[in-house]
Amino acid sequence: MKELPDILWLEEIRKEDIAAVGGKGASLGEMAVIGLPVPRAFVVTSQAFRRFLVETGLEKTIFKNFEDLDVENNAALEKAAEKAKEEVLRASMPQSLVQHIIEAYQKMDAGEMIVAVRSSATAEDLPDASFAGQQETYLNIKGNQNLLKAIQMCWASLYGARAIYYRAKQGFDDNSVNIAVVVQQLINSEKAGVMFTTHPVTGEPLSIIEGSWGLGESVVSGSVSPDKYIFDQRSEKVVDRLIANKKIEIIAEGTHGTRVVPVSPLWRPAGY
Repeated sequence: MKELPDILWLEEIRKEDIAAVGGKGASLGEMAVIGLPVPRAFVVTSQAFRRFLVETGLEKTIFKNFEDLDVENNAALEKAAEKAKEEVLRASMPQSLVQHIIEAYQKMDAGEMIVAVRSSATAEDLPDASFAGQQETYLNIKGNQNLLKAIQMCWASLYGARAIYYRAKQGFDDNSVNIAVVVQQLINSEKAGVMFTTHPVTGEPLSIIEGSWGLGESVVSGSVSPDKYIFDQRSEKVVDRLIANKKIEIIAEGTHGTRVVPVSPLWRPAGY
């Protein structure tokens, strides 16, 4: 069996690579391959994560936290989750992996690019289970050390209490679930959001766009009630729209992280 590399660029990724790059990584790779204007990115693969667990010895110790764990016992669940995350964050990343990550990052504007560091769990978007949103994303990251720390924090988020509980209820073995991390150029947007190319429930040919001010994280995280537009692909018309009162936005904070600020009154709907 061919060993996967630690790093894959979007242009190398196809939808069949979901086990290596997760659902998010595979979807971005497909879009890049057909020529859509996807911001440049590479993926730290699930192989790299598993190698981290093996070479640090965590593969032998971390899953003991979950043996005989009653996930309905909230205190026990939180304690096990915190211990597992602490172990991941405390471990030293293998130097060869550090080198591969930094070499890839240096190819993105000589290591000066501001990036989003996005978890991409390899169990995402399965027909009978949805793991999306259970792992963390870190925005506005710049510099080698900040990047390495954000990647390790994404790995640690695989063992959050919510994620452990959901896997237990879905019958997934914690030891069998891996995580990849997408490192992608951050677009410092004035406005952003999410588009569904078809209706997510009915499958009708209706494109649904939800947007708000600032970075798209405010929409994805549910921090705001976004504007909503429904475009009917058959009639090629906008058939419904809602302009919401968006009170806050998430913006980049200096050269590291984000902050929440009030939306300017000039950008809020009349009457609010």
